[in-house]
Amino acid sequence: NDIIGFLEKLEAKGVKMGRKVGSIKSKEQKTDEYSNVIKHLKKGQSIRNTAKLCGVSVSTVQRVKKEFGL
Repeated sequence: NDIIGFLEKLEAKGVKMGRKVGSIKSKEQKTDEYSNVIKHLKKGQSIRNTAKLCGVSVSTVQRVKKEFGL
């Protein structure tokens, strides 16, 4: 309860909270940025091989694969 009151006081003062505006990418931005990853996954490349070829982390490839349903 103390935390909620503290946060309400900050909001009343006009303190901005949460993620910065524009920090969350749209689906189109992700498609453009990870087009190479998507291309390799559609060709049937493994996650680890795709990560190495595209210069991104394995977790990035896994996230892209899950988000785009590949």
